[in-house]
Amino acid sequence: MRAKASLLVLQLVLLAAILFWLPPPAAAESLLPLAAGGSHTCAFTPAGGVQCWGRNEFGQLGDSTTTASASPVDVVGLTEGVVDLAAGQFHTCAVTTGGGVQCWGRNEEGQLGDGAGGVPGAMDATPVNVAGLGSGVVTVTAGWFHTCVLTDTGDVKCWGKNEDGQLGDGQSCSTLLCPTPTDVVGLPPDVSTLTVGGEHSCTTTADAGLKCWGRNNEGQLGDGTSTDRTTPVNVVGLSSNVADVALGGRHTCAITGTLGAAKCWGNNLFGQLGDDGVCGTNCTTPVDVPLLSVGMTDIDVGFFHSCALTSSSFALCWGHNVFGQLGNGLVCSPTCTTPTGVQGLPGGVAALAAGSFHTCAVVTLESAKCWGSNEGGQLGDGTSGNNRLLPVDVLGIEPKPTPTTTPTFTPTPTATPIPVGGIAKLPAVATAPLEASSSSVGTGLVAGIVAALAVGVLAMGGAAWYARRRWVK
Repeated sequence: MRAKASLLVLQLVLLAAILFWLPPPAAAESLLPLAAGGSHTCAFTPAGGVQCWGRNEFGQLGDSTTTASASPVDVVGLTEGVVDLAAGQFHTCAVTTGGGVQCWGRNEEGQLGDGAGGVPGAMDATPVNVAGLGSGVVTVTAGWFHTCVLTDTGDVKCWGKNEDGQLGDGQSCSTLLCPTPTDVVGLPPDVSTLTVGGEHSCTTTADAGLKCWGRNNEGQLGDGTSTDRTTPVNVVGLSSNVADVALGGRHTCAITGTLGAAKCWGNNLFGQLGDDGVCGTNCTTPVDVPLLSVGMTDIDVGFFHSCALTSSSFALCWGHNVFGQLGNGLVCSPTCTTPTGVQGLPGGVAALAAGSFHTCAVVTLESAKCWGSNEGGQLGDGTSGNNRLLPVDVLGIEPKPTPTTTPTFTPTPTATPIPVGGIAKLPAVATAPLEASSSSVGTGLVAGIVAALAVGVLAMGGAAWYARRRWVK
């Protein structure tokens, strides 16, 4: 017991050492250069088009076939002009520069929004226009079998499966499905962000409060109940100051506060809430992720796992790990109930994207890496059928040569991804030029060394701790 306590103290001290040198967390970007779905993945191209890879039985890769691909293929008709991208369980959607929305893949639940779905066998292997949304859309997000958008007027519209109220319209369209967009009711006129999960959806308002609706059988809406909600309800304790939110199969996580603290709620059967199982198998209100109380800048979650990015660009994951989706080499399996460091990633991770049982990251020099389940080729490394316990390169999105001259960073006043090299690059964060004083460079070097050591100890410490625990308590 004393050894366990000492190990926990060491982890906390080293994590604090990382965060002591970190800059304040920046607001998460609304657009990511990667979108991970059920068993497929998509990314922006340098020209602003879309490429996808992985399973394709419903045409979710958008290449006009139903043939799986273990490396990126072009989406027909979307070679440029794409500004946002979302991948669901078996479908994919994109927003174009004109504010229109196109979707492709499975359409049996009406999730493509073109009015032709909702019948057995419905699908489209190339993009189709969403009815009534030819302009004015800012963001698109996709769940298992439903899709939602945020417009430039702050309105939210959803379509697809509606059995659990995930469209947020009070089931006025239908208690089964809506094959065209329907308005979410009960939201204030100042919605700022939107994201959806397996069968639930959430938005943040102008004051950064969080509202959710849809399936709630395991507390994933965070309102203190397990009652499904057909219209938005407030998340307990998160009426303001929410910086980022991510929805999984049946759990939800958020980054809150100016310090960047992580909180999660909902299903916790596999430790995906990161609280070491303290709250039990289901938590109907947000709980703290103890090791991530400061310094988080990005969070994303899959079916039963969660991942977060620190402001020093290190990736941490926790939860279900049977397929290696935590990227730690199975240092803890079948679950990790507290965060562990992703191994094999260079410094400078820019963004994370979690699919059902796989995870991807955009790293420095505009390359992409993925890990976890690869049964359909969703990791994009040219293989399929072999799970990857550590990150592998996505083919065609290769690291670029190190610049020969000293670069400087200039703030970019736009949230639209800037295509650079092999993948669309996130907007640069306002940063001082690299010509820093020797003392500041020394401080950064020390911080980097401490951070690297701490992440390694977190991973090894988690393994030692886990070895002393039973999976089923």
